[in-house]
Amino acid sequence: MWRRRYLPLLLGLTSVLLLAWLRVADPYPVRALREIGFDVYQQIAPRPDADHRCGSLISTRIRWPPTGSGHGHVI
Repeated sequence: MWRRRYLPLLLGLTSVLLLAWLRVADPYPVRALREIGFDVYQQIAPRPDADHRCGSLISTRIRWPPTGSGHGHVI
């Protein structure tokens, strides 16, 4: 009777612990599969303007050379 009640709980807990151990230990095959999956997702649906967005954000925040800073003067 106890097997019928606790077997699903034991199997579920075992699978969760196994998957958590795989994530923490991060063996090479798991890491390689995760990176391959990421590359496949990038090829399926790339973000074409990701680099441009970052560059435009930086260029709007930083003005170079600073205007009116007196370039060449030692303070």
